[in-house]
Amino acid sequence: MMDVSVLGHQVDYPENVTLLDFFNLKVTECSQKIAVRYGRETLTYQELNAKANTLAAQLQACGVGKGDIVPVIIGNSLELPIAWLSLVKLGAVFVPFDPDWPVQRLQTNLAQIGSQTILVNAELDGISDCGSEVINVHAGSLVTSDYQLRLPQIAPDDLIYGFFTSGSTGLPKCALNKHRGIFNRFHYMAKHFDFCQPKTVLLNSRHVFDPSVWQILWTLTVGGEVVIPEKANHLDLAGMIDIIHERSITMTDFVPSIFNALVEMIDSSRSLVEKLSSLQCLLIGGEAINVK
Repeated sequence: MMDVSVLGHQVDYPENVTLLDFFNLKVTECSQKIAVRYGRETLTYQELNAKANTLAAQLQACGVGKGDIVPVIIGNSLELPIAWLSLVKLGAVFVPFDPDWPVQRLQTNLAQIGSQTILVNAELDGISDCGSEVINVHAGSLVTSDYQLRLPQIAPDDLIYGFFTSGSTGLPKCALNKHRGIFNRFHYMAKHFDFCQPKTVLLNSRHVFDPSVWQILWTLTVGGEVVIPEKANHLDLAGMIDIIHERSITMTDFVPSIFNALVEMIDSSRSLVEKLSSLQCLLIGGEAINVK
């Protein structure tokens, strides 16, 4: 452990560890606990880890290795966290793409990355002729196999993921992050939100925006349950409220504009308050917030 001075306070900070170390610990501690829920489908920590290992072994056999940047064109599904984790295990860099992006946008962003391998979980127009190997990921097909998995040593300064910017100042650019950067946030969140129990987290952001990283991966490093909506529509507030109620969501994330719309909806129908009673923590960010 090393001491880091922050605004005059000394805090302990784990050195030379990554989020993968904490996920592996939870696989041991919470093996039969639900890790991911998508509709009526679930994966325990043990099942999620086994499927991620199987996919990682298959990708390794195809030549994917440490430092490789790999587009993941997979939307809300069980395959989403499996794909991310498999690449993290390999020391590769996952870059989320939206299957619903126009073909031209997909091709432009793929050309910018220039990856040799692409992960998908559905047939997509304009992808097969991009010059990369396209690997279809299906959770049900990822069973224990004879693949030999040789995991590399992953260090805090290794890259972990990238997200494309909005492109408001020109063409979208892929901004990359290191293990050290995201683990710093996860470590803080684990302490700050320790009181939130159980940690049942709703994936309430589009998976191509960086809040999805904490909603999925942080949750899995603290033994929580990730709830992935079947329909990724963060503007469907009524549907969102129903999911929060049905799955007893305790924690999620809102941009201020959506949160303000939610507050207005509750103000006009106070009966909705009861449906949100399970919520313990809300993270608000991404835009300027109106506190009035």
